[in-house]
This record gives sequence, C-alpha cells and structure tokens, in this order.
Amino acid sequence: MPRRTHQAVFSLPTCLLAGLLTGWLAMAAAGRAEDGASLAPLRFQATWEAGQIEQAFYYGQSQKVDKELINHATVWTLQEARLGDHAKAFMGIGGGYFFVFPRNLGSNPYSMSKRSAFALSDAHGEFEFMAGNEGDHGLLLKAGIFPYKYNPDAKDLGEYLYRTWTYPTIVTTGGLNLVGSAGAQLSGLSAGTRLGGFSNEVLLTVQTDRPPVLSLSLADVAMYRLGILDIGAGFMFDNFYNPDPKQATPKSPVNAFYTLSDGSKMSARKYADLQSQALLPAGAVINDTGYYTMVGQKVMLRAALDFGRMFGGDALSPGDLRLYGEAILLGLKDYPTYYEKMMDRTILMAGLNLPTFRLVDLLSVEVEHCSNPFNNSTRGPLGEGMAAPHVEMPPEGFPNPPKVDGDDWKWAVNLRKNVYPGFAVNLQAANDHMKMLDVYSTPDFYDFLIRPNHWYWVVNLSYSM
Repeated sequence: MPRRTHQAVFSLPTCLLAGLLTGWLAMAAAGRAEDGASLAPLRFQATWEAGQIEQAFYYGQSQKVDKELINHATVWTLQEARLGDHAKAFMGIGGGYFFVFPRNLGSNPYSMSKRSAFALSDAHGEFEFMAGNEGDHGLLLKAGIFPYKYNPDAKDLGEYLYRTWTYPTIVTTGGLNLVGSAGAQLSGLSAGTRLGGFSNEVLLTVQTDRPPVLSLSLADVAMYRLGILDIGAGFMFDNFYNPDPKQATPKSPVNAFYTLSDGSKMSARKYADLQSQALLPAGAVINDTGYYTMVGQKVMLRAALDFGRMFGGDALSPGDLRLYGEAILLGLKDYPTYYEKMMDRTILMAGLNLPTFRLVDLLSVEVEHCSNPFNNSTRGPLGEGMAAPHVEMPPEGFPNPPKVDGDDWKWAVNLRKNVYPGFAVNLQAANDHMKMLDVYSTPDFYDFLIRPNHWYWVVNLSYSM
C-alpha cells in the first residue's frame, strides 16, 4: 500500500517538481544498474469516499447545517528507488477530487462545483547503518518530505504530537480522505534506532503548513514493546527557532498580557474590558507587558494492551481486543487568562478494537476528552496574528449559539472489511475535528462538529497494489 499523507499542498510547480523527481529516480536507478540499483514496483492506491454530515454548525454563516453530502476521490502513487543495499529514495504524488461544503455558501457557482488538485506527498531518502535482523538497525537516517505515524493504533483520533498546536490549544483530524488520515506529512530530518522491542527517533522538522511558517521543531519519540504491552512517549520543542522571532511571538497589542502593580496578570483584552466597566482594582497600573507565544513544549504518552494475543484462536482477527490510549500536554508553561490550567491543555484519547469473530477485519471505537474552554479555532493565529485564542462573540441573529463546552468529548467508530487482496471497504462514523473547506479549498477557522449531536458517516472504498 502506498505511503500516504493526510496533508498536502497542491500547485503546478509541485507537479513539475514531482515529474522531475520521477525522471531523476528512473535515471539514477537505470544509470547505476551495474551497482545493484533498481526501481521497486510502483505502488498505487485509489480511494473513493461518500457519506453524509448529519448535523453540524457553520460559524461562517452562523447557521445549522444538516444532511450535507460528502464526496471525495483520491489517487496516490509511490515510487521507491533502491540505490544500494542500505540506501533508498522515495517519491510520491497524488491527486484529489472533492467538493467544498456546506453547499449553501452563496450564489457563487464556483463554491458549489467540483475541485481537483495534485500534490507531492513524498520526496525523501533513507540511509541505514548497522542493519540487523528483522528490520533492526543501529541508525536509520531520513531527509526530505515524508509521511510519519508513531501510533499505529490511532484510526481517527490520537496521533497528537504532529496534529496539534501548542499555543493556542488546537487539535486537528482528517484531510483529503477522512478515513485512514491519522498521520502527518513532515519536512526535515529524522534519525532513528530500532533494536528488538525498543525504538527511538529524533526529528528536526520545518513548519510548512501553519504559522509560524519556517519555524523549526525538535522532537524525540520512543517506544518499547514487552509482550502484549506497548509503551510510548514523546517530547517536542515546538517552534523553538524562527528566522523572524516576531512571527512566533507576535508583538501586537491584541497578543499582549499585563502584569499590574498589585501583582495580578491578565490579557490586554481582559484589562480593557475591566477598565471599560471600572472594575479594575483601585490604584492598579500596568508594570510590565508580555506577549503570548507559539513557542512551547509538548509531552506525549501512549500505551496499548493486546489482550487478543492472550486468548489467540481462530475466532479473533489480528488486533482484536487491543486496548490503547494516548495523552498529550500542549504547553508546559501557564500564561494569564487563557492558559492558566494545564488540564485545559491536556488531551486524552482511548480506543478499543472490538471482537467481531472475523465477520469484519476491524471494528474500533475511539473517544477523546479535552476541557479547553475556548473554541478549537485557528482564527487567533491565522485571522488575527496572535497566539492567544480568539474569543468568539455570539453569532449575530442566532439566539442560542453553541456552547464552547459542548465540544469536550469526541468519538469515532471505524469498521474495515478486506474483500479481496488489495480491495477494502471502510466505514467511519465520527464527531471529530472536521473543518469545512471554504471557496479557496482551505480549511475554515472553526470545527464543524461542535455539539454532542453533531456527527457524520462515510463509506470508503480503497484499492491498492
């Protein structure tokens, strides 16, 4: 099955670059045939998704959205060039066919028409040193653009280390495909070790798809397998370097917080509100000004217990009765007003693969909890250039706006049946962090599913070879 990413940037220059890379790999493999270099068989995957959003809320038009159709199709290819016994190069491209939703964006016909785009999904080299048996290696180096997944159990929720923001508290799911998208596309360098049940990987990555663009992040991800138990952990210095520090820590009034003469601290917005209502402490004046930042640290823990391996037998499919979980803290440092409680920046996920006695190959249930008191919205950094969350006012003309605390719990159900080799039918139903696409085919600021009764379902047909 091709390596695939849930995120991609589509453009004509990208397609041209992908074509040049394909030709380069082919020539490199042909030119070095005498040295044992060769092209592996081309890998291919085609996927079609169709379903329906049953209930949702669109902040852009302050309205409920019901019975919205989902229609996606994607094609991905991956070419591997074996340059030697311990050196490989990978190049992957893909294309997507999709519709913007909701369909009632206005009178512009373009907002309701089909879209198609292409992307570079993989362009990296791998170099292995001190290779051992059964995939062990003392050192595996990667460089370039590559897909990444550290939690093999995550189906829709989880995989948080590279699918969250540090400040503000933001979680993402989904991509061009809603099913099988729990992963990330990274740009940078990786150095990994795998010895028996232990693995460790250090990653230096460049931020490419969200602010602050071109920031560097450094992460270490480790895992240890002992019998039926998997334990994993990760730590990230997120956005620790940016060529323009003001991009990571915007020095704007809306991104400021104050320390007052009485020792209290509060955001500039809260200070202005209290001042306008004459509620500030008597004699309190501003002693110091600080700024919210997108620079921070993440701490991730995960674990899995494979109870199915204890029972064995032919009645269970591989992975049945596997209980797994993941937790992450986004930002070790507290800041006044918006980031005062670590638990509000902690995300917890648990999942279980239920036994189906081989009627299907997988049936999993995942739940997530995060008590973040603000919208899971990118409007603060993307729309206002700040690391503080955007405090949403009630939508105009909507007397009962959705409560922010209604989105604390998320869930997802996944079902998969392999019909024959290479062809699988998948079903996903979820209340996750889906975002609608605007008329420019970019994700909206706000989650689309923000109440407990908001959800969607989708059938995914996938063919690979």
